[in-house]
Amino acid sequence: MILELLLLTASPQELHPRENPQMAVEWLDHYGYCLHVNFEKVISQEPDGEGIEAARRALIRCAPVHASAMQKVVDELVKNGRRTGPQRRDAAERLLKTIEEAFASSADVSIADLEPAYALRATL
Repeated sequence: MILELLLLTASPQELHPRENPQMAVEWLDHYGYCLHVNFEKVISQEPDGEGIEAARRALIRCAPVHASAMQKVVDELVKNGRRTGPQRRDAAERLLKTIEEAFASSADVSIADLEPAYALRATL
């Protein structure tokens, strides 16, 4: 929500449909989109930069989207009466991890290369 407000106040342009998620599955899509857009933005600003660093920065920049997507998925599982508390969070984590693995693959980095960004994101 905060990200949406910042985007709306920063530019009068129309939002890309992926930047206005409502349902849990849209939030998952938005997270993947956020990772790819931020990766490309860092690479374009620093063409000689390292892909690993750009991927790590994308993970950090998308931390608020990650948190929102996590909450939306958990809320959806609660609403549908699926799983117990810890199982809901684990299921949401697995979904988000799958998105991150796909992102890492497309960015040509390994998940292990992203570990420092995971530690930093956990402190945010």
